[in-house]
Amino acid sequence: SNTLFGLYDLFVGYLYNVVVSKSPGFEQKLDEYNIDYAIYLSPDLVRIPQEMQNTIISYFISNGEWKLVFWDDKSFLFLKDKPEYMDIIEKYNYEYIDPYSFFYDGNRIQEGISQDKEQIKKEYNRKLSEEPNGLIINNLKPNLERMLNQ
Repeated sequence: SNTLFGLYDLFVGYLYNVVVSKSPGFEQKLDEYNIDYAIYLSPDLVRIPQEMQNTIISYFISNGEWKLVFWDDKSFLFLKDKPEYMDIIEKYNYEYIDPYSFFYDGNRIQEGISQDKEQIKKEYNRKLSEEPNGLIINNLKPNLERMLNQ
């Protein structure tokens, strides 16, 4: 029975690597196994933000089927945009304010300020209240407050 668990662990590890590294066919694996939420832990996110570009985080952020409902300086929680998650998504979705936008897609934040300033304010205030000492949100703070007050 240990061999069976060992093979299972290898298989799960293989699938995890295929999906996380965005290997060819990873989208089909998400569908095939009905993955509808993802928790991603990245302890070195602040020091090595490139991890976001090289992993499934960039896919989830840029794909409209996935919604970011929680993030901090080292983790993300994404939900697939499905009816059963609608209440959570409506209440907690981060459409503009997130680490990926901060490091790689400032245009999205700028776009949010010109198109949906109230949503930006809501996300910003919520993140500050959830994580007042967060490195990422506090690095974003001066520029964001300047843009919001223009």
